[in-house]
Amino acid sequence: LSLIPNRAESLQMVATRIAHAMQNPSNDIWLCSLVASVYWRTIGNSSMAIDCLRHSIAYAPTSMK
Repeated sequence: LSLIPNRAESLQMVATRIAHAMQNPSNDIWLCSLVASVYWRTIGNSSMAIDCLRHSIAYAPTSMK
């Protein structure tokens, strides 16, 4: 994201895409949570990143744990 001129707008676009993906029941919620954790870590909110990681682990298939 550092190569994109308007970083704040780019992060907002990523957040919007993650939110839309989480609302789609056909998507794996654990995978969306994993991506969301990277987003939160990128913007500096480590507590939200940890919450998303915990959610991702809780809902991940056994074969992915």
